[in-house]
Amino acid sequence: MKSVLIHADAKTEWCEAAEYYEACARGLARPFVAQVSEALDRIARTPLAFPTYMRTRARKCIVARFPYLVFFVEFEDAVWVVAIAHAKREPGYWSERLSDSP
Repeated sequence: MKSVLIHADAKTEWCEAAEYYEACARGLARPFVAQVSEALDRIARTPLAFPTYMRTRARKCIVARFPYLVFFVEFEDAVWVVAIAHAKREPGYWSERLSDSP
């Protein structure tokens, strides 16, 4: 299992989305955070199981039950999460982050 590194902007996206869901309905943030965590676990276990995104080196994972995608890049001993994005957000808005590679 590879370690998971998360870009600072992706962490912010995750927190803001959790706050949004909690504001929508008390307790809704908990299942959202759990589903994103499960997606991160799947990515860490089997990163090559996910398709590449367009013509980038990033791959994408669909978050269960919520309209979110996790975009990540695989390295030899880790995966780097570039974005935790709402599925309706402008595609590829996060692509500039790829140059911030750890």
